[in-house]
Amino acid sequence: MIAVIAALHVIVCVFLILIVMMQGSKSEGLSGIFGGGGSTTLFGTGTRTFLAKLTTVLGIIFMLTSISLTLLISQRSPSVMEKSVMQEESMPVPADTDNDLP
Repeated sequence: MIAVIAALHVIVCVFLILIVMMQGSKSEGLSGIFGGGGSTTLFGTGTRTFLAKLTTVLGIIFMLTSISLTLLISQRSPSVMEKSVMQEESMPVPADTDNDLP
């Protein structure tokens, strides 16, 4: 389950980065790299609202996958190393039988 959510999280991250880079800022956005006069020349007129809505949806999915990964990993059973440390801590310490101290 964690692997599926982590894979979805990575895919959403990549798409979120790409969508944000494609959006036009107050000046030009990514279309300025290609020599376009503005975002309408490269991506069309209605893309600003579509990309803004897509960014919102991807942002919400990103937050949900982040929270779900955090909750799932925190409820996971301890690893082998953590179990061995817990076993060592629960073992009683032997009493010092050496009476050579002054």
